[in-house]
Amino acid sequence: MTAQIPDRLMFKQESYQLYSEPLRPWLTMRRNKGILFRVKQTGCWRGYVAEWEVIEDRLFLSSIRGQLLLNINGQFIDGPQCCVADLFPGQAQPVFADWVTQTLRCPFGNRLKYVHMPYASIYEYELRLVFEKGVLIEYQTIENEMPPPYVHREDDYNSSGIHDIV
Repeated sequence: MTAQIPDRLMFKQESYQLYSEPLRPWLTMRRNKGILFRVKQTGCWRGYVAEWEVIEDRLFLSSIRGQLLLNINGQFIDGPQCCVADLFPGQAQPVFADWVTQTLRCPFGNRLKYVHMPYASIYEYELRLVFEKGVLIEYQTIENEMPPPYVHREDDYNSSGIHDIV
């Protein structure tokens, strides 16, 4: 898997990378299962980049950029560029994210370790925000430490395990 382009989150007048996908639960709801985004690159498997903001302890979806993928009689064709109004017609914007009940992770500071997996790189700090039905319950900043380097040991492969299987 590939490291992913993150969504963005505005919190207390600061912009953060978002190592979570708060739109995913909404997209997987039964009534929204037909909404698909065109994947244009491996660095963004979800097919969109969204911007979020916390206003008065409530989470809002303020913008989204991505191209819809349309299923016409079993044929997938490129659809129009998508915006928040396309997903939430008739709703005031930004849209209150009342479907979000999860902890959102926002890394910041210097990158301590690059990991070529989705949202796995380690940074000096991580802001964690806990939401319940879109309402901020608590938040905290975690200070990360440099992970120890991996040291290959000869007995990694010689101890009971792989040789017992072969």
